[in-house]
Amino acid sequence: MPVGDIDPELAAFAQAAVADVLRMGGAVSKVVIDPAFAFDSARRQTSSTLLLKKVLGAPRPGDAFRVLGLCDCDLFIPMLSFVFGQAQLDGPAALVSTARLRQTYYRFPADRELLETRLRKEVLHEVGHTLALTHCPDPACVMSLATSIRHVDEKSDGFCASCLDAAMERLRK
Repeated sequence: MPVGDIDPELAAFAQAAVADVLRMGGAVSKVVIDPAFAFDSARRQTSSTLLLKKVLGAPRPGDAFRVLGLCDCDLFIPMLSFVFGQAQLDGPAALVSTARLRQTYYRFPADRELLETRLRKEVLHEVGHTLALTHCPDPACVMSLATSIRHVDEKSDGFCASCLDAAMERLRK
């Protein structure tokens, strides 16, 4: 589900990443959420909690059991200076931002391939949370906690065997 002005190719890429790894079908929603209401002018960031609530409440196709909001806002939660995304643990909604996944955020030249690699990792991570997965102690697993872009870059773009088994088991229910 696009949140704001999102490149349609990135939205399709995010959906395909989930389909590829978790064998979940899906489509890019025609509903677009305007993120302006969640912008905090004091922090100059957008509240991921408010956006996630909006994604959760937005109309979606009747057969959709999970929804992923995709935005390009710099996200925060009150207790952290930023987040790459947020999800409801074992719930139907997740949110991922491309803002800090972009090389341009760090004042480097744009790199579409690196952006897509990072996006795949974060999308799988947040969707993993919706499937009741918590942070994994394996630093290579996509479910490991990433508190910096370096952590995102260091982990793999897939689940460890244990997390993949748990995700697939949850999908069978």
